Amino acid sequence: MKDENAPQPADAQAGLEQELLEVRARLSELQMLFDEAPEAIFVLQGGDVKLHNKKTREVLGYEEEELKGLPFYHHIHPDDREMVLERYIKRQTGKGFPYPYRIRILKKNGDQVEGSLSAARIEWRGEPAVLCVVRDHTRQAKAEALWRPFPSKGPGSSLPPL
Repeated sequence: MKDENAPQPADAQAGLEQELLEVRARLSELQMLFDEAPEAIFVLQGGDVKLHNKKTREVLGYEEEELKGLPFYHHIHPDDREMVLERYIKRQTGKGFPYPYRIRILKKNGDQVEGSLSAARIEWRGEPAVLCVVRDHTRQAKAEALWRPFPSKGPGSSLPPL
């Protein structure tokens, strides 16, 4: 005797196809958020960039394929490398420290990017990794440098003399 209320193979197949469409749509939305984020977002594993978004490529000045597997340490300003490496190792071992912190990055063309780095230890494809977010402060740093030579003459007098 056939149970008419039991799921039929065609119904099960249609249900799976619908779930697959929903998963694909969700993945597409997440990919769009990742790619269009206003911050550089990337995953470091073993010191190499394993995953990155469009803003990361803009900040570093590389094309997508050039950046995959590239050692990130190479792009840290020489004066910041020891600090960044020390914090990377601490993060990999689960030890915490204050963040975000200031960092100077070197672009492919040698230009310097002023930024702040926030990071978190994650698992990436079954191995320890670090999820990094860099906010580019280069414009702000340049603007601040322009204002430094002008002494303040009290509240509300931050504009340079005419």
